[in-house]
Amino acid sequence: MPNLTTTLNIKYNNKSITEKQIEILKLISENKSQNKVAKILNIPPSSVNIQIKRLEKKLGVKLIYSSTSGTILTESAQNIVKYYESVQKRISKNPFIACGYISGELGKILFDDVVISSFDNIIKLHEMDLTSIIGIDDPYWSFRLGEPIPVAYDHFIMAYKKNLM
Repeated sequence: MPNLTTTLNIKYNNKSITEKQIEILKLISENKSQNKVAKILNIPPSSVNIQIKRLEKKLGVKLIYSSTSGTILTESAQNIVKYYESVQKRISKNPFIACGYISGELGKILFDDVVISSFDNIIKLHEMDLTSIIGIDDPYWSFRLGEPIPVAYDHFIMAYKKNLM
């Protein structure tokens, strides 16, 4: 089997943030110094600053406050780091419950901790063996996935005819 690795990129204002960029933000939060971050990453301090400025421009938000006493993250940057860490924690756990947008409403009622996303994403997570239970939005996928064990059924039929009478 080939040596596989995983990266987790997140989006903010519909712009991607890479793991490396988040690592810089996390290290700034922990060390309060761009120079210390540069030493840890074994890169010039100017590279840290350039990365932050580029990310700020791309996202359209200020990410750090710098002063003579050190560097701290803005609330936006703190939220980005918290979100990243929560997603990372969730995917590193045992398989989780995931539902599409439609089945997610039922999933929220039945389960305490459920991931709700597009059904395409749910299928990808399922195919990567990251899920223990999935909410299937489309009967076609019930057929495609084999013989799922139903937890609940949702019967809804909508018929339309221009002139019903």
